Amino acid sequence: MRTSPAERWILRAIVAMLVLIVAVPMSWALVTALKTEANVITYPPSFLPSPATLESFGAVLRHQTFATELMNSVVYALAAIALTIAVSVPAGIVVLVLGINEMVVAGVLRGEEIPGVGLQHVQAR
Repeated sequence: MRTSPAERWILRAIVAMLVLIVAVPMSWALVTALKTEANVITYPPSFLPSPATLESFGAVLRHQTFATELMNSVVYALAAIALTIAVSVPAGIVVLVLGINEMVVAGVLRGEEIPGVGLQHVQAR
């Protein structure tokens, strides 16, 4: 199926907007991490740090609870991965053995993407 130039332009515009939605906050956070504490709270805010410094990274690494918090994050991440695999592998085997239609599986997965708050709003109507 061929797409028209207008459809390609629209798709590129949507992708560019999504990239900006992700890239702008991430770049702002990185630049803010390179600022001194005084530069972070100045008004009006400036995007570029003057002077750029790595002292905030050092402060985080020297914080007394950093190692504990890092280990907690690693444990939670590994537990989430293990739980996902423990649920997904048997589900995949069931889908394969029973020959469930791909559209049904896609519908279930799309339903998982909807936040619970959105479902509560739909049920309230």
